[in-house]
Amino acid sequence: MDDFGKLPPQAVDLEEIILGTLMVDQDSFYEVSNILKPEMFYKDANQKIYSVIYDLIDDYKPIDMMIVSEQLKSKDMYESIGGFMYLSNICSRFTSSVNISEYALIVNQKYLAREGIRLSTELSNKCFDDSEDINDTLDFAYQSLDKLNDSTLHGRTKNFKENIQNSLDQYEKRIQDRKKGLQVYYGMGLGKVNKIFLLVPGDLTILAARPSVGKTALGLFISKSVAKDNIPVDIFSLEMTSRKITDRMILGETNIDPTLYKIGENTDWKQIENASSKIQNYPISINDEMDISINYIRSIIRKKYKKKELGLVVIDYLQLMEGSDKSNKNNEIGSITRALKKLCVKYEFPLILLSQLSREYEKRGSKKHKLSDLRDSGNIEQDADNVIFLTREIHDIEGNDLDYSNEENRKCFIDIAKHRDGALAVIQFYCNEYVNNFYEKSIYNTENYHDNNPF
Repeated sequence: MDDFGKLPPQAVDLEEIILGTLMVDQDSFYEVSNILKPEMFYKDANQKIYSVIYDLIDDYKPIDMMIVSEQLKSKDMYESIGGFMYLSNICSRFTSSVNISEYALIVNQKYLAREGIRLSTELSNKCFDDSEDINDTLDFAYQSLDKLNDSTLHGRTKNFKENIQNSLDQYEKRIQDRKKGLQVYYGMGLGKVNKIFLLVPGDLTILAARPSVGKTALGLFISKSVAKDNIPVDIFSLEMTSRKITDRMILGETNIDPTLYKIGENTDWKQIENASSKIQNYPISINDEMDISINYIRSIIRKKYKKKELGLVVIDYLQLMEGSDKSNKNNEIGSITRALKKLCVKYEFPLILLSQLSREYEKRGSKKHKLSDLRDSGNIEQDADNVIFLTREIHDIEGNDLDYSNEENRKCFIDIAKHRDGALAVIQFYCNEYVNNFYEKSIYNTENYHDNNPF
């Protein structure tokens, strides 16, 4: 009985039928292995038997009642599960393996119901406990519910014919969506870049640069370019307040010196008004919580997804986020990128994740970045679908600040260093004098990369 005096949700009869079927027809194991784990069985004896069967399959050993009996004896579980009598009883319940996956789904659902009851009770106790920090309690709730939600995902190995049909179906859906005027990809606001690289739902794109090069500015430029087409954009800023980000977005539409704007110097108010009017209706949301966690981002994205308000997501920046694995910085960063990649795929949105670069390339005496230059790299380069490096010259050869009133000093380069579904390239473009707007003139592609790229 549970705390409410009721018998917890269960389906012991089906548990026994499943186990009996597995011991008579071991091939049926693959129909339930992606649905059931040992802890999902309500009866303790059934958990132990399924665990033993699981281990036998994992060791490529055959399964029948006698082999399972011997395995239980070797683990000192035989008597506790009811011995020969119980095993022979559940084996006798086998009739057919045709519906075994349906039985497994019912057992899985009963498990989820029990877990829901357990979690709600534990969450209630934490909320009543004054010694518990409410933010820690909310994090516990997010993590627990997300883990529980993962238990509802039942993958299945598809044959190649099914995979081909799925690809064709998705391709046809994209065609129909485009005919309806729906967005199936997002451009970055630079026409020649869009010919090579597009932001696609489900993709995690890393935009990386050294400090003060302009990665935030480019991230905001892309955000405005996407929002201009009435696509929702969510910006999570761990470094700047929403007001500062908004200021930069407004100034990016003007020719006003940001320093004069910042100190309240009398500038061209008409330019400010026009810029504000131009972008004020863009569907951009800015979240400037400085201690944003994965769970917090997940909760926002889930809400947006349910309301069909989810488009592009931009996070500034990776190294300021807190991950679940704090054993070392590499592992922590890796836990963040894995979690973000799962979110992209699950909720089908493109994510731009800004990241800092290490100084390793300076030691090489080269301006050309490598994937290994990603700071605290961990699994960044493996988890990311795309990696883009942003570079520009800030100082002359003597170390003096470049004169940015001269356009030739304002060259920028996007180096598409990893592109899961397309070509690599280095694209030259320009920033304005205040590095808050961008435009392009020429392109270097992979065919003339070694001859013409500036690195």
